Amino acid sequence: MMAIGREGSISRLAGEHYGNDITFCALRAPSAPGQAQVAQARRIMDELHEVLS
Repeated sequence: MMAIGREGSISRLAGEHYGNDITFCALRAPSAPGQAQVAQARRIMDELHEVLS
């Protein structure tokens, strides 16, 4: 499951820890509310891997 908007951003970035196989990131301008840029998403997901794995 993936949510949108500011409140849903975490569902896009931590979804793999809850069963999601994929997420969507923006290369340029976001196409949906709460969508992170690729570089930002990678940094956040790397941090989550360290904490949650």
